[in-house]
Amino acid sequence: MVVIDSSALIPLARTGNLNLLKQFKELKTTSEIKEEVIDQGKGKKGTSDLKRYFKNIEIKEVNTKETEELAELEGVTKADASLILLAQQEDEVLLTNDKVLIQITRMKNTKYYWLTTLILKSIKNRHISRDEGKQILYELVQEGMNLKNQVYAKILRKIDEM
Repeated sequence: MVVIDSSALIPLARTGNLNLLKQFKELKTTSEIKEEVIDQGKGKKGTSDLKRYFKNIEIKEVNTKETEELAELEGVTKADASLILLAQQEDEVLLTNDKVLIQITRMKNTKYYWLTTLILKSIKNRHISRDEGKQILYELVQEGMNLKNQVYAKILRKIDEM
């Protein structure tokens, strides 16, 4: 099971790679993230695919007061705070590509995957080939995923070594 953030969902949808998420038995997110992706994403590439894909994602609610408190204390949106709390409550991995979310998740001793981790795990578990993994990584970067050149090179090297 994985708790999924918009920063992972949107790029996967824009590149036509939502199928990478099939390796998880369960996908969960919060209503705040669904709203962020669907309502605020209207008219943007990948939104129609995401709208259909949400039937595969369980929408969970978290305590509003706790969400507001965490958002204020950590300086993040309520949507981000709701995801952190959900991952903690469910004791599950948070899949995100948001550096701030990763930092807070680390501080709270909650498990996380970067979007690039998902690609590497997909190759390792033979869900995709090394060449497919490289292509997906390239497409994600082309669609605007922020990735430092050094990190991009390191991931390509890791893929080659697998």
